[in-house]
Amino acid sequence: MKPIELKTSLEQTQTITRVIFDILKEHGPLTVGDTWERVKVKDATTRIVTILLARSQNPVSQCRLSCTRCLEALWFCYSPVHQLQQYYREGVLHNCYGKWSALWDCLYLKTKPSSQPQEILEVREKAESHIWTYWTLEEAQAYWKQEFGHLNGRESK
Repeated sequence: MKPIELKTSLEQTQTITRVIFDILKEHGPLTVGDTWERVKVKDATTRIVTILLARSQNPVSQCRLSCTRCLEALWFCYSPVHQLQQYYREGVLHNCYGKWSALWDCLYLKTKPSSQPQEILEVREKAESHIWTYWTLEEAQAYWKQEFGHLNGRESK
């Protein structure tokens, strides 16, 4: 999905932004139906942008699971561009196993009743370990000295 490119003047863009901000500040996330009730601007561009914003914030549209991205990622994985890039970088062709797993997982979740996939995804997200390692100040300083102490002319312990 391509980003929306509005062909409006700076003044119109500022007006659109101000209206959207005011609506969200006053009412929070909106559904498409609520948007029509809230928008009282006659400018068609403002209405279109506000509706698109409401669609992107609609929890129903966020819960709707689409496997299109998984399929596109798998398709790209088998493309000559990606395979040659992997061969150049790693010396082996990519087996795309992770992409297959993601696609099968997505298809599996689509067979579940509409309430279950969101719960399953939330449980998985909480079970994943965080990508950062949190250190205290002392631990971070010790690691820094160990790794980069030689740059200051000091030996690391």
